Amino acid sequence: MKKGYVAVVMSLVIVLCLSFGCTILFSPLFSGKDRYKPSENLTASIEEGQSIQEIAKIYKQGCVAVLCERKITQNLKVDHKIELGSAVCVASIGYSVNGGEYKVSKGSYFVTNYHVVSYACDEEFSNYTTNINIVIDNGNYTSYPAEVIWSNRELDMAVLYSSSQIDGLKWIEYKDRSINAKEEDKLMFDKVFTLGTPLSLNFLNTLSIGYVSNTYPKMSNTIKNYYYIQTEDEVIGSSNKFNFKDPADERKIVTTQVIENVYENLIMINLDITHGNSGGGLFDEKGYLIGLTTCGLDSDQTNGAQLNFATPIYPLSAILDRLILANETNSEDQIITYKSLGLSVCDYYMVSATINASDNKTPFYYIDGHMMSKNDSFVDFEEDGVYICSNSNTEGIITKLEKGKIITSIANNRGLKADIKNRNDLIFYLLNCKKGDIIEISFAGSASVSLTI
Repeated sequence: MKKGYVAVVMSLVIVLCLSFGCTILFSPLFSGKDRYKPSENLTASIEEGQSIQEIAKIYKQGCVAVLCERKITQNLKVDHKIELGSAVCVASIGYSVNGGEYKVSKGSYFVTNYHVVSYACDEEFSNYTTNINIVIDNGNYTSYPAEVIWSNRELDMAVLYSSSQIDGLKWIEYKDRSINAKEEDKLMFDKVFTLGTPLSLNFLNTLSIGYVSNTYPKMSNTIKNYYYIQTEDEVIGSSNKFNFKDPADERKIVTTQVIENVYENLIMINLDITHGNSGGGLFDEKGYLIGLTTCGLDSDQTNGAQLNFATPIYPLSAILDRLILANETNSEDQIITYKSLGLSVCDYYMVSATINASDNKTPFYYIDGHMMSKNDSFVDFEEDGVYICSNSNTEGIITKLEKGKIITSIANNRGLKADIKNRNDLIFYLLNCKKGDIIEISFAGSASVSLTI
């Protein structure tokens, strides 16, 4: 009896061991999420009192370079360009979504500047072959394919996703310290640092340390980008100045400048950045990702001084969890923008910056992708509010958002209210809305309108 009992127990142990071994060996073949190792949160590993240099050494595992390639062959000639930038891993395996309701089970997510990956986003490059790769410093400079899952030109921000299992990659926490932060948390003369890829991959994860010089709701009119644009109008010229047919008289040609974006809500920084640093993380002394190093003034505008700027990380906090959940569950969650509503808008600052940049010899210029006249009455509207330049939506009550109206506030059926003083206020509000929300938009000097988005 005793021997028989022992034999039975041994048999059960062997069966359990084999079963457990098979689970370990073969579960990766049947379960997608088990193919990946959980990724560590680098920020959670930072200890009180660690220096920026010590944090930077750890953060090399979460900061990457971005290569965005465009290529086309026309008339036997090859047009081939590669944009270099930087990015930060903000979520990977094990990242909790919606307060722990869901955990990332595959791939990794990165945040960078829109202009770094514009080849993959702009319609003007739709006939090109485009590829995005992120490059990580894991002993060797290893490249992995990625794709854009969300982008916004006005905020100069994009979120990338790579389904690859990336050895050595870990993610970094972000924290809004500019837009929706408590007054005591807002940035002012704080010590900050960045890890980026200036000029070439040879300088991947280059450290730069400095301070927040100032934070402005609106920056100098000189902070703007120019770009080439394809429109329904015939483009006769090139460079930053364009020749268009006069909308009032097609026999005439008018010259104007096209402005890609007038930056707002920038963080002024005095640390060294240059081409290739764009999209790199701006971190505070505790290691939180608080912005993206984005742009600077040309030395000829500053008499040699270096004035650089970062975009706040706030928009990411409004959309990242939604993007991840939609991406990993193959569901839809449309991020609302004023452009998705069919609108073209501007605020007082955009108008002043655009007029200042435009050729004084012509009464026409482009603003937010729309050709406007300096004679339009909107140049006189009050500083607070967002002016509707145009509305291409021809469906339902959204048509009530008519050209010439000035949006001053919005509220929705979920209790979210906001005064709209500038373009970014409108963008930020809509990022927090969801498809199906009922919103009430109030206008300056006229009745409000309620609509379902």
